[in-house]
Amino acid sequence: MNELLWLAMLVLNFAFILVSYRLFGRMGLFAWVPLAAVVANIQVLKLVAFFGITATLGNIVYASSFLVTDILSEIYGKKEARDHVLSAFTADERETAAEMVEAAVEATLERIR
Repeated sequence: MNELLWLAMLVLNFAFILVSYRLFGRMGLFAWVPLAAVVANIQVLKLVAFFGITATLGNIVYASSFLVTDILSEIYGKKEARDHVLSAFTADERETAAEMVEAAVEATLERIR
């Protein structure tokens, strides 16, 4: 069953990359990189064992960001790919900061109650 889940995630990720590039061009790929970073951090919670290997679902989404940066580098140049990687990094950092603020607010509300 996990092999099917893994295969479905693989096909869906690459299909989303193709669709986003077809519909939105460079900006579709630009949006994919930070989206993949955020989704990979969410999917890392789901462990699957397939073909004798234990891994997370987030590995597939995270790896797809490498494909997108390679496509951007080949078609639009190295600078464009580097800008996209930096945008993914800042999106990941903002997500982490938002989670830390949320945890602090919840802890404060628990102490007040």
